[in-house]
Amino acid sequence: QNQIRTDADANVENWKTNYDWYFDMDTNPDFVDYALNDKKYLNMVKKHHFLLYNNWLRKMKVAKTQATELLEELNNSKK
Repeated sequence: QNQIRTDADANVENWKTNYDWYFDMDTNPDFVDYALNDKKYLNMVKKHHFLLYNNWLRKMKVAKTQATELLEELNNSKK
């Protein structure tokens, strides 16, 4: 998660310094072209997908299961 924040901050700095579309990136077709075709950007998106989906999401599923089991145990102990 720290890596994603670091990359996101670096992107913002890079974009606002080097790209005219930064100030209106939400509606500028040049950003869409960049997001669809820039190899460095696409590789970073893939890396973030890997970090989130393969690592963070897996950990969150385990935590959810453990929390559910703990809640069940607590509920059963109150009976």
